[in-house]
Amino acid sequence: MKLAEHVLRFQKLLNRHKNIYDQLGYRFSVNPHVFLWRNRFAFIKAFAQAGLVMSKGKSKHNIAPTLRQWRRSNTYTMISRHIIVSLCSDLTPVTPAEINFLVEGETSPSMVTKCLRLGVELGLLYKKDNEYHAEPLLYDECLDLIVARCMDDRLVTLCRLVVMFADMRAAAKIAGEMPIDNLPEEIKHKSLAELLFLGVYDDEIFDDDDKEDPSPVRLVS
Repeated sequence: MKLAEHVLRFQKLLNRHKNIYDQLGYRFSVNPHVFLWRNRFAFIKAFAQAGLVMSKGKSKHNIAPTLRQWRRSNTYTMISRHIIVSLCSDLTPVTPAEINFLVEGETSPSMVTKCLRLGVELGLLYKKDNEYHAEPLLYDECLDLIVARCMDDRLVTLCRLVVMFADMRAAAKIAGEMPIDNLPEEIKHKSLAELLFLGVYDDEIFDDDDKEDPSPVRLVS
């Protein structure tokens, strides 16, 4: 691959990622994404494996059996997680209307009602007036499941990668906001990856033949 083609691919990839940051409202830094791309298969595998672990319905271990009964389908799993998040947010009961609002567009009010009723039947919830409260069994089994999940190497791997990437982004933000005006001229610049992304060397890298496919930086500017 020629240098110009390589740099063009690099710029397109990072602009693709920067667009995600822009949509989510976050500050973009180049250097963490150089690392992310180099280790992309490890990240992709870790997220896929963690998804399998978290969505696994059956288990050879007898851990949180009642909670597993409650989550008898993907829809019930989704609804029950919304219920648990709401209950744990301020330790107050939930109402069907509250859960319906949270799952709007994902399932029907009748499914929410069935899921709440099943939670009561299983002894995970109890109903008072039109509010649903958590039974101690719900919190006990949720914590049992968390104990097992926290010891799963696949989830630990994902968590390590996510935290590491977050730390890199935080460090990059500090470095990016640090004034460099008083540094000696020969070291008063960004990293090579940042300069390539910003198009500083575009005129040196891309010749007239590349004008039909200019770098994303030049397209924006």
